[in-house]
Amino acid sequence: MTQIKKLPTPKDFDNIEIKFQEGDKLLGSGFICKDGGAIGLLRCPQCSNENYSPAVITGICAICGFDANLCSIEK
Repeated sequence: MTQIKKLPTPKDFDNIEIKFQEGDKLLGSGFICKDGGAIGLLRCPQCSNENYSPAVITGICAICGFDANLCSIEK
């Protein structure tokens, strides 16, 4: 299962940068909003395509349907 890995992010940023971890590989990219915890999917870890901009904040890849909201977040 794909897991969300939080990356070091400056405290004054409005979001937390993330990558998606599959085994020992880091794939795709996105962010978690500090206000509300919404997951934004910038680059899909499944199809490797850049997400369509209106779909970014949904956390769902507009191309292949990968749903980042179903991934577990590392602690």
